[in-house]
Amino acid sequence: MLDRSHDRGHGREEIREAKVVTVDGLLFPHTCQAVRVRRKRRRIGAKKRQAETVGLT
Repeated sequence: MLDRSHDRGHGREEIREAKVVTVDGLLFPHTCQAVRVRRKRRRIGAKKRQAETVGLT
């Protein structure tokens, strides 16, 4: 499942993508799903973007 949002505020714009996946073999007992969140942001008017990806279980 993928969800995407687009926000503008505080002089920047940000795109967020959250993806939920079912996985086996995680280090946490009884955990079977993980979430990946990817953020892309830039100052309004700038060309260069910053990107960050984090994972949650």
